[in-house]
Parts: sequence; C-alpha cells; structure tokens
Amino acid sequence: MSFLSGFKKNLNRAGQSIKQRTGGSDRTMDSEFEEEYDRFKSLEKKSEKLAKESKGYLDSMRAMTTAQVRIAQTMEGFYDESAPMGPAGAEYRRVIEKLDEEARSSLDAAYRATVLEPLGRYCSYFPEVNEAIKRRQKKLADYDSARSKVRKLVDKPSEDPQRLPRAEQEANLAREMYENINTIIVNDLPKIIELRVPYIDPSFEALVKCQLRFSQTSYEQLEGLRHHFPPNNETADNRVDDVLQQMRELTICASIFAANRDEFLRRPTARAHFWKEPHDNVLAGIDLEAKLLGTWLGITKQGRFAALTNFREPNFRGQVSRGVLVRDFLCGNESVHAAIENVVNHKIEFGGFNLVYFDLSKSPTDMAYCTNREDQQVRDLKPGVIYGLSNSILTNPWPKVKKGEALLADILKNNPESDEDTMVELLFDLLRTSEPMNDTTNITQVFSDLSERICIPKFDFPADLAEPTYATKTSTVVLVDHENRVTFVERDWHDENLSPFSPGAYEDISHRFTLEK
Repeated sequence: MSFLSGFKKNLNRAGQSIKQRTGGSDRTMDSEFEEEYDRFKSLEKKSEKLAKESKGYLDSMRAMTTAQVRIAQTMEGFYDESAPMGPAGAEYRRVIEKLDEEARSSLDAAYRATVLEPLGRYCSYFPEVNEAIKRRQKKLADYDSARSKVRKLVDKPSEDPQRLPRAEQEANLAREMYENINTIIVNDLPKIIELRVPYIDPSFEALVKCQLRFSQTSYEQLEGLRHHFPPNNETADNRVDDVLQQMRELTICASIFAANRDEFLRRPTARAHFWKEPHDNVLAGIDLEAKLLGTWLGITKQGRFAALTNFREPNFRGQVSRGVLVRDFLCGNESVHAAIENVVNHKIEFGGFNLVYFDLSKSPTDMAYCTNREDQQVRDLKPGVIYGLSNSILTNPWPKVKKGEALLADILKNNPESDEDTMVELLFDLLRTSEPMNDTTNITQVFSDLSERICIPKFDFPADLAEPTYATKTSTVVLVDHENRVTFVERDWHDENLSPFSPGAYEDISHRFTLEK
C-alpha cells in the first residue's frame, strides 16, 4: 500500500514539474530561498574544489620529495669518495633523504590534521543539506499540485460538493508541510555558509604555515651545501639588492657586529678582556653576578664568535645561567652546528634566549641562530645579510631592530671606503640613537619604550628593586676585515657613579689582533 502510494506521488510530482516548465501549472517562487540556495551551491562547488586541490597538493609534495630522493641517489653515483665533489654528492643525498623523511612524518601528519581533515568534515555536511533541499522540492511540488487542483475546481466546479473542500484541506496541509521545511532550510543555509569561517579560515592559515615550514626547512638544509660550491661573484646577481651589494664590496669589512647591552647599571660586570689560561684566547666581558664566567658576547683568536640576548620573563627562571651558552662555545672546539645541536638538546634548562654562533675561520663563515621560545627551528644565517636581534625571536623583530637595520644599511651604503676607526664611530653613533622615555612610572609603557629605543636612557624601573637604575650599559663594535684582522671596541656610557660620560671622554676597551689559522 505504501509502495503504491509513494509511486503515485512520484508520478504526480513528475507530471507537476513538466506542467510548471511548460507553463501549465502554478509554481511557487521563494526569492529568499533562491538567494540562499545560489550562495550554498557556489560555496559547495568552491569547497569541494578546494578539498580536491588540497589533497592534490599533498600528493604532489610526496611525488616531488620522492623524485628528489631518486635524483640525489643517482647524482651520488657519479662520484666516488675520492672525487672532489664526492662529499657534496653524499651530503646532498643525506639532506634530500632527511627532507623526504620530514615531509612524510611532520608535514604529512600536520597537513592532514589541519587542512585535509577540517575540509573533509566541512564538505561532509553538503550531502545532508542537498537531501534536505530535495525533500523541500518534493513538498513544494506537492503544494503546487494541490493548489493547481483547487484552482481547477474553482474554475470548473465538480458535481461532488465535497471535492473542493477536500482539495482545499489537502492544499492547506501541503502548504503547512512545505512552509515548515522551507523555513528550516532558509534559516539553516546561512548557518552552513557561515561555518566556512571556523573551517576554511584556519585551514587556509594552516596551509600557508605548512608551506612556509617546508620551504624554510628546505632552504635551510640546502643552504648548508653552499660551501661545497664556488661562490657566485657576478655583480649582476638579481637576488642581491644595492645595499647588500655595497656591503659585500666593502674594502675593510668582511663581518660587522654592533651590539648594545641593556642592563641594571649596578649589576656587577667585568669589562671585555682576554681571559686567563687555559682560555686566554677568549676576548669577552664577564657577568659577575652568576659567578659562572658567563658572558653575553665574545670572540676568540681562532674566529669563534657568539652573542646572546634574553627574553624578559619575570615568572620564569632557568636552571642554568644563559651566559654559559656563549662561554661554552667560545671555550669549546665543536663545529657551529654541533654546538647548536647540543644547545637545542638542553634548551629547556634555560630561560628564554636568542643565540648566534659564528665560525669566522670557515669560508664562507659558518653561522647559525637558535632560540628556545615560540617553537622556532635552528636557522642557518647567510653571509652578506643584515640581521638584527633584540629580546624577541629573529623572525619577529622589535621596532628598534628594524630601525637599526635600516640605519646600518645607510652607513654601509654611504661610507664604503671608511677606515676602521671611522666605521667604529659611525656604529657607536648608531648604537647611541635614542629618545626620552615616555612614562617611567608605568611598567607597560616602559616595556613598550624598551622595544622602540635602540639606546635606553637611564631611568629607574617602576618596581620594588634594591638597584632599579636601568639603561644601555655597554656598546660593543667588532669588525673583521678580509685579511682576518679584528677590531674590537667596547664602550661604557656611564661612570662608576652612574653619571653619563661626556662625549670624547669615554674609557673605551680596544683590542686589535689577527685571527689565528
């Protein structure tokens, strides 16, 4: 019985649809539904295309990394261990295999969890919505058919006086059923459309981050192979802008370091000096408060250079003083990357830090950066690039760092032939760039000012401290020329009474020496 009834209804709906298309029957129009329906179908088409293309991207990445592995393995076969390019071929294969492994483990899992799965869940709603729309269309066809019967009975009355009332009752029931489902769908379609925000937007962000992470990792790993190949000396290299080209062509400087140490002025510190045996090759100051021979910046006669900045974290203290990170590299003999790896393995023992290690004896210079905050990866640094660090991560510099980088670029561009002494003073002028603090009684404003001023003027911290006076305590400039001659100058800005030195009355610590091979 139910089968015959359903079959009859389907025949009636099909006939009604044909009549409506040929103009032989009434057709209910709902502009509100049509507008929402058009928006939904457009979104459905775009979303399903995005889901398909996103899966295609992951498949393509897998195919690319697999192809890279095959190329690397084939390339390595061209060289034996004794060939000049043998080490390059072997290292290239190791790097590519590592990238392939990371892509399959880290990228694949993260991409599926943050891009493919959310898009799949969102698209899974569409079949249910389409089924509801089909039910609406059926109820609408039933309603239009019932209305058509009523109109015909009105135009041509039946001999049965009860036929019109029954038709009107059926039409009212059909209208009620249609309007109920239509109201639900018209109200719910915008909600489905708005769901794109919690699904599509985070997936878009995750997509970009996954691509960025893979690209950065690939670049950093492949950049480590550069030392196997001769440098490109063509002056028409389009990748180098004018400022960086000026830096490369400086006749006096191969490397330039300029740093401020912002600190409480009463903190006990030994100024830069060559340390006692067995580390008499180390030139650095010493933070005397921790009593661990820790330091913030230093260089050795063999060309090992390290520098450290801290994160301000009043509620976190590391188990070990961060100054030992610089000390251990200066006093050690590990390669830059081995030393950085050791730091990474123990990074949870320290308060927040930024750290750079250089080996100036290598050609090109080995340089790396690491931090133990914000889940950052170890980063190889490139020769000929201006980098700036403060108390935030390298990729999110404070305003004063951006300002300092721009000022340094101007110095290098406008003074390409300056001698060492002139360059030192130009850099100290840069490090002295400052302006008054806005409100030293407001701790929030103080921290904002600290992020904007290259040189911190003397002020008392708005906190219950025994020695609250704070400022840029020391500035250091280190120049290394193309003959490996080092100029190291340290300048204190305040005397023992915390009074600022008059210009020209600075008691600089200066050392000049040639790196030992």
